[in-house]
Amino acid sequence: FPVTIQPSAYETEVSKFKAVKSAVRMNTLSRSANPSQEQELDRLYMNANSINPSEPTNGALFYELGNYDANRAYWLERALKAKPNDASILELWCANAAVTGDSISLRNRLNALDSLGFFPKNIRCYGKDMLASTPLDAVLVSHGRWDTFGLLFEQLQYKNSSIINASLEFMQSPQYRILLQKKGLI
Repeated sequence: FPVTIQPSAYETEVSKFKAVKSAVRMNTLSRSANPSQEQELDRLYMNANSINPSEPTNGALFYELGNYDANRAYWLERALKAKPNDASILELWCANAAVTGDSISLRNRLNALDSLGFFPKNIRCYGKDMLASTPLDAVLVSHGRWDTFGLLFEQLQYKNSSIINASLEFMQSPQYRILLQKKGLI
């Protein structure tokens, strides 16, 4: 008989949190959670944190709950130190590097995701195609986290900074909006 391993209560709460957050990111009308989704995310985070307060993943959840607010990066960094090869934590660290304009950290973490096999090749191809079809000195609007990563990966690889990538996903971050303003976008 095959053995079925039941997820722990903590893993169940984290899974529920990620499902709600994913539903928010997939909303075509808004990149931000509505008030009831915010309440649900808060509740799921608090549940997970109360079950296992010392779990490093809590730092990543806290960061994600803050919608890319770089002021929460300390907790994300602690999670990354504890779990340096965790794809979901690396992905959030890439997002934090993107919203703060830290191209060195972004390049290192995207390469880490790639070397661990977590950076889909089709996303990189998509990024390359998008950049190739965009005129210089243009603004390219991306929708989600991964299509933004594909574009940024290619820009970092080929040192192409004349195209500004404006990610709708990252617009939730106050630091990202300031970064785009410094690049001349209002």
